[in-house]
Amino acid sequence: MERYEMAELLRNKANVSYDEARRALENSGWDMLRAMVTLEQEGKLNPPHGTGSGTRKAPQDKTKEEGLLIKVLNWLTGLIDKGNQHRFIIEKGGRQAGSMTVTVFVTLLLLLHGFSLFLLFLGLLMGYRYRFVSEVQIEEAKFAAREAERAARELEDWHTVNSLGGESAG
Repeated sequence: MERYEMAELLRNKANVSYDEARRALENSGWDMLRAMVTLEQEGKLNPPHGTGSGTRKAPQDKTKEEGLLIKVLNWLTGLIDKGNQHRFIIEKGGRQAGSMTVTVFVTLLLLLHGFSLFLLFLGLLMGYRYRFVSEVQIEEAKFAAREAERAARELEDWHTVNSLGGESAG
């Protein structure tokens, strides 16, 4: 086989330019297999376009796929974190009957969707109410309850002190 034909064959097989194929062949002593290995090590060995027979991907394609995978995983992690910061509250008669993170709620809903929906509707018929609350709202409510309790104690202390003063005067 003539050198030109070898370069053309390598160019077609490796999907590289004629100059790249010829250079790889010259550097490998015109050994087709070593030239292919050299091109692969340089990251220039690409499958022919449109044939679908090549299983290797160009380095840029791998980087794009890895970048997309990282983006999807980051999005999913953020979604789970956000779900863990919010709660699904079940109430009856103004009192909390139960709660769970939104992540757990959505997981149960996805895995046991028929049963979960049945329980939700049954709960509504029995007078239960549902709501979603963020952790920030829960902390704000706890803070407000603590402040109200503190104010009530101060008012009680003030009333005790004033009532003692009133009794001794009378």
